[in-house]
Amino acid sequence: MPRGLSDQVQGGVTARYRYASEAAERYLEVELTNAAAQGVGHYALFVGDRLGANSGVLYRVAAIVQIERGQFRGGVGLGFHAFEPNGNYATEWAPPEGVGDVYFVPRQTLVAEHVSGTVMPRLGHAPASVAPRLTVMNILPGQTVVLRIFKMAVARATLTGVGVGALPFVPKSLLSGRSVKLQVPLWFAQPAGKGWQATMSIVNDQGRVLLTDSHPLPDGVAATSGQIWDVWLMRVPTNQGLDHGHAVRVLYRLSRNGASVKLAPLQSSVSVELAGAGVGAAVIGRLAWGKADEMLIGAGFHHYPNSSQGRSAERLGAVKLKYQFARSYASDHAVLPWWTVSSERPDYAWARLDRWANAFADAGQRRLLMVFSGMPTSASRHPENRNNPFGAPGLSEPANNWEVYGKAVRDSVSRYKDRLVAVECWNEPDVIGFFAGSQRDLADQCKAVYQSVKAADASIPVICPQASSPEGMGFVLAARTSQGESITDFCDMVGAHIYKGTGRDLTGRAASADSLDDELALIRARLAAYKVNKPIAVTEFGVDRCVNQPAAGVTNLDQMSDAKKADVIYQSVATLAMADVRLLGLYSYDLADNANGCAKGGYLWLTNEQIDQMNGVVLKRLNEAVQDFGRSIDLRVRTR
Repeated sequence: MPRGLSDQVQGGVTARYRYASEAAERYLEVELTNAAAQGVGHYALFVGDRLGANSGVLYRVAAIVQIERGQFRGGVGLGFHAFEPNGNYATEWAPPEGVGDVYFVPRQTLVAEHVSGTVMPRLGHAPASVAPRLTVMNILPGQTVVLRIFKMAVARATLTGVGVGALPFVPKSLLSGRSVKLQVPLWFAQPAGKGWQATMSIVNDQGRVLLTDSHPLPDGVAATSGQIWDVWLMRVPTNQGLDHGHAVRVLYRLSRNGASVKLAPLQSSVSVELAGAGVGAAVIGRLAWGKADEMLIGAGFHHYPNSSQGRSAERLGAVKLKYQFARSYASDHAVLPWWTVSSERPDYAWARLDRWANAFADAGQRRLLMVFSGMPTSASRHPENRNNPFGAPGLSEPANNWEVYGKAVRDSVSRYKDRLVAVECWNEPDVIGFFAGSQRDLADQCKAVYQSVKAADASIPVICPQASSPEGMGFVLAARTSQGESITDFCDMVGAHIYKGTGRDLTGRAASADSLDDELALIRARLAAYKVNKPIAVTEFGVDRCVNQPAAGVTNLDQMSDAKKADVIYQSVATLAMADVRLLGLYSYDLADNANGCAKGGYLWLTNEQIDQMNGVVLKRLNEAVQDFGRSIDLRVRTR
């Protein structure tokens, strides 16, 4: 084993190492095989020397890797281990830039940064030391991953003063009279102390101030070094006399005890342009004034209006959420296929699907998101396969006849087309229990959906299959049809489901150990890697106790006060809007199905104690989010 590599081999995993060359360039090849009957959740491939936690030090680890035979629905992550003062392991993490894509064939550059003194949400304090690490996750039984490491290096830089980074997400444009959430990354080389005041201004190219506001930095900053977040929620003024699309800049200043403080651009992955006027002023973002790229906010109503578990509408009352669409896959009426095949022709259980459609949209109301996911036994390529959450024969398999499948899609869309906001091709295909086919099968299937939808109504947008998390997007984005076409050629919107991370509040803190910003950044990174430039949809955003861990000192969502829970959900919606998500589907369990331990905490708009009635405090705040960030827009694709 080469020096410096970890010997933390778990279970039945075998590791083989060798040095080799490619075009006179040497690399280390690591082959990992899991011969065990169980999957391996985590394998630490490399753990470097521990790095001290002296204030004002930026550590940066980078690696150039290539993943071969790596399509194992897992992950490769470059990041850091964190340690307590007594030397014990505390936690670990990989930022979005350090998360490798196991479906991406070319070389990838992975990067992770850490500023010493930064408080880790999972710990509630800064680690005493960190160590760079490279890990491989979720190697399933019988699978092999080959990882080639061309370069891996650690660098450090000593920081001084106060550093500022560019806004991580900037809406493409601002809409007069609406709210906007902006987050400023700051770094302090030493504990900041008290007396800090921040000023945010939006100015045009002639220097005219269109909007300005000030607030003190949170009290917790006083004892903090490392990275913090300065979070703003601002209302964009109206009647500024600017044309649609007029370019504006976001200007940021800091002062302490009344004196301006010079800001240094400090983030290696961004460029901060220093403003020409004013000590400490920095241009941290550019955008356009005018009509924003708007966001539809909808929901998946799990057992609504009724189900085998009871009559939700009678038990819980009317849906008081101002939803702008309802998604079919979460409904008990539409989660299983509503059609079968007889004599090579589809037959339909329209009454069942009508119950769902009529509950959420009247004729002419475009409020339905129809998901084609799951294959009826009579149309399944392998009807004997019951490996799916419902135990239904053949449900997770591709179609055995694309022509018949296409007709079922076309007939369904034709029946409801005046009420459809969009159509989604399959649900979480990166999860084997949901999809047992290959990537080629997935692309062929979505091509059939796309062509059938467009034949019924060319203006209805089609959403690419949503992976279960941003980490799994490569399974979808790398898929190609039998003719070699990219799956993204057959969809109008792309994205992934998010169940990990919540939005930061106005003190810069998140309720979860992981960051919703990181999940959104990873979505953008995946789309950039595959050169996909399409609007983003997140058809499921929720809280799952098995995935989302609370930050240190914070309770799970279902244990919070109503007011705290309401604000966590509101700030999360605001964060998603900030990242230019065009369609957002909230996922809540609206009947007390406590058998699923992961679902606890995921009752977004139900009371925490009984979970058998609507939570008025949460719904009021959530409806404010719909008003502030959701728009009643038409997503239809323009056709000539």
